[in-house]
Parts: sequence; structure tokens; C-alpha cells
Amino acid sequence: MRPSNTAPARADEPADFYRIFYRNFYRTSRNGVEPGNTVWHAGSRKPRSERVLWTNKYSTASRESEFKSPLAHTDANASLNSVTAELVARYLAGTYPNAGTRETTRTRLEGALRGLDSPNDLTPEMVIMWCTHGVRSSSRPLANNTVRSRASVIRQFAIWCIDQGIDLSGLLPVCEQLRRSHPRLYGAAQAIHPPQWLSHDQALGQLVGACRDGAWMGSRDQLMIRWGLLGLRNSELCGLTWGHARSDGTWHWIGKGKRTRTVTPGTRLVSLMERWRRAYEAGLGRPIAAEDPILCKAWADGRILWGRPVGDEGLRRIMRTRAEAAGLPHLVVHDTRRSAAGIMHHDLTGDGGHRYDLVDIQRVLVDHANPTVTERSYLAPMSSGLKARAGALLD
Repeated sequence: MRPSNTAPARADEPADFYRIFYRNFYRTSRNGVEPGNTVWHAGSRKPRSERVLWTNKYSTASRESEFKSPLAHTDANASLNSVTAELVARYLAGTYPNAGTRETTRTRLEGALRGLDSPNDLTPEMVIMWCTHGVRSSSRPLANNTVRSRASVIRQFAIWCIDQGIDLSGLLPVCEQLRRSHPRLYGAAQAIHPPQWLSHDQALGQLVGACRDGAWMGSRDQLMIRWGLLGLRNSELCGLTWGHARSDGTWHWIGKGKRTRTVTPGTRLVSLMERWRRAYEAGLGRPIAAEDPILCKAWADGRILWGRPVGDEGLRRIMRTRAEAAGLPHLVVHDTRRSAAGIMHHDLTGDGGHRYDLVDIQRVLVDHANPTVTERSYLAPMSSGLKARAGALLD
């Protein structure tokens, strides 16, 4: 029998049942679920001494009573049944006006609900496993921010379902516990590849220099890097079009959070854009339209697919290949924003003062909602000089 969503406290059990369950679960899974590790089955109504333990599927240890993994229902090839799919569609249509956010939320909800007969079958232990490890219980634990985002998706969906008369209140405590136990992290602290802050010479010398190969593909890659150093995000680079240019030399568009973004290119970028425009029109065989993308796809042999926008994977490939050619560490597109913030931060006057303060970098370059995010994400992780001096002093 599938465990119930709720497990009322018993006289011989602690009142805060979900906290006890989560502590026992996370104690065994924070470093990955190893063979033989077991956790308490949260849905059990039996006394503590009689609770059933479940073992992950790679365990060689046997138990008198073995419980299946909470995500045993999940099949990557399965789809939502019609009732659940209609419920999710109604929720998304009435909650998320932004198409991108709506699609991301739909994908995550489908991952959590796939294979279930109804949302009522989603139990707290399933939520914990899906939020912290994804589909496979033996997989690498997910990053804090991913856990928080997934828990938030489940929590918002559960609240909406309660308003619709579907009782998912048993999921709310565990979602809150997940968010409390996984604090928000900044600056790609848990990324597989550490974030990079390039110096001015590394960014505009080595990295841009690696693009100067005499081919139009190199010009496109140089454009991407130079625009990235002006603070553009991945989505902004993919969506940048000729229609965003203004007659006064500035570029305007609506960026993240529906905020207006304004960028003023320098003389080198303007000159490169003029040459790129002439080649662009020759490749299209017509004048450029406002909706034509700036950055286009390209074949492996260097031929440009004029008028076809490059995607996220294309941007990642550009950064990866150009960084390797320049002899630099592994770079992602977002490293250009970090590097630009670092270059502005380290631009000092003759007496050691900063030409640009935190608010300048936040407003002019990265366009964060507030300066605190800029400081935590870009500047604080870069300021390791004090720690280095402390380590040398105490060595």
C-alpha cells in the first residue's frame, strides 16, 4: 500500500515527524546514497521499533522487510496521465504569464509527477528524493539552489491544489524543511567547474585574440565575447537582434525581470559590428531586418548560417573552444559577466581608489535587482586576498 501523505504524531513518537524523517534521510544521503545505506520510511504508522527500512537498489544487504525506493514510480519515458496533465496545464496557465518560466515549471512538475495516478500519490519521501537527488537515489546530490528551486515548485503547486480542493498539505512541511536546510548560495559555489574571473589582458587579449583567425566565424565568436563583457546574459546574447540598436549608438531591450537594459558599445565593438553587418547583408542577399539575430549559427567548417540565431549550446561551444585555444581554464558564458565586474572593480585611480563602486557595477553592467546580489555573486568570491594573507600569517 502506498504510504499516506500525512503521518500524525503518536504518543510514543516526536511531534515534529517530518523533521525527524528528514534528519534520518539526509544523514545517509548528503554524501550520496552508498550501498547498504538505509533510511526511515516516513509513511509508516508503526511504532519506532517496528518501522520498515528501505534500502537502495544497489544494496547487497538484505532486510526482513524491504521497502522500495521512493522514486520507484519514476520512468523517464513515461508521461503524465490525462487528468494530471490537465491539472498541471490549468495551474501553469493561471500562475505563470512568462512562457520561459512556465515551460521550466512544467518540466519540473512532470519530473516529480510522472508515473503517478494523481498528485495525491506524491508523498513526502518522494519529494525529498526528487528535490535532493533527482530520479536516481544513487545519483550525485543536487546543488543547494536546485534543491530550493524544486522544493519551491512543489510548494507552490501544493498550495494551488489545496485551493482547488486537493489536499496536498502534507507536502508543505517537508518543502519548508528542504529550503531551510539548503541555504541559497551565490557565485556558482557548487558548480562542477569553478567560476573564473579573467583579467583585462586575459579577456580582451588572450580570449579575444584567439578569435582573430581571419574567418567570419572568428568574428562572430569575438562579437559574442565582447557583448558578454558588456554584461549580457546567455538569453540576452541569443535574443540580441539588429532592432535593438538606436540611432544614438545605444542598444536597448527588455531583460531579466522585465527590466530595461541599455548598453553603449565601445569603438572597437562598433567597428566590428559595421563589418559584420556588411557581411551579414551579403550572406542574406537582402537588407537586414529588425528581427534578424546578431549572433548566428555556423557549420563546423566555418560557414555562417545567416539569419539563424545561435542557441545556448552554441554559446557554450564557442566559449569552450576559444578558451582552450587561448590556453585559459574552462570557461562558461557567464564568466564574461563575472570578468567584466572584476575588471571594473579593479580599475583603480593613482592613489588606489576605485573608479567604479558597487552600485555603478550593479546598475551599469550586470543589472542585478540590488547591489547585494552583485557583491555576493561577483565581488565577494573574487576577494580572496585577505584570506590568503591570513593563511600566510598563520602558516
